[in-house]
Amino acid sequence: MLRGVASILSGGNFVLSRSNVPAGLCSSCTIGNNGALSVMTLPAAFVSGVGVYMYFPQGQLNTGAGQGYAAGFYWVALSSNTAGTAYNITYTPSSNIDPAAPTAAQLAAGAMTSTGVGAYAGDTTDTVIARSVMLPGNTLGLNGMVEIMPLFATPNNSDSKTTAVTFGGTSVYSYNSNGSTYSSQPNIIVRNANSLSAQWAGNSAAGAGFGTSGVAMVMPAINTANAVNINTALKLGTASDYLFLVGQLVRVTP
Repeated sequence: MLRGVASILSGGNFVLSRSNVPAGLCSSCTIGNNGALSVMTLPAAFVSGVGVYMYFPQGQLNTGAGQGYAAGFYWVALSSNTAGTAYNITYTPSSNIDPAAPTAAQLAAGAMTSTGVGAYAGDTTDTVIARSVMLPGNTLGLNGMVEIMPLFATPNNSDSKTTAVTFGGTSVYSYNSNGSTYSSQPNIIVRNANSLSAQWAGNSAAGAGFGTSGVAMVMPAINTANAVNINTALKLGTASDYLFLVGQLVRVTP
């Protein structure tokens, strides 16, 4: 959906961004011809009929002369939580449009006719922005606040799997779910501190994003008279793991 400009003009609480279409990093897998993916490890809830956007680095989806799809998020229609088909249908986090499932016509036009690379090692190099939301300038006022509510899916193991949220480039949440965690759903709140250019936020390293903490608050100094980017990022430490932003709600109280 497009960001709610009409809601901004109304002056009340409003949803700035909302999507429950997953986007994330897949595990190591086999990439066959025409976008066929197999031997993946994905959440058990990702079953037949579910579609997700998966990030692949440059040239990892196909091979051959004149081929090599650009790095980015590609639509994958799943037949199970271990197999699916990738399409040349992309989602750009910085487009300021929430991700949505493609139409039947887009799927037909986006079918891949390519030679697969075979074995693919999950991406452990890139810190990937899965969602970028632009907060328009002068939206919050002196004492307004913005809530960022992501839902992350991770495997239940001790490997490094880092999720992070930044507000205007300042970290307001960062968590490594390197324990017995299948999912996490933090609530991150950034408040203007009676100023357009000073904020209060909770402990950026707290897994829940709110509640008690033994670490001092984060105090960003972002000028909200200007547009502010709110980015949600993912970083895998082990190629055999996955990490997805399943959905996210961004809500503003001016």
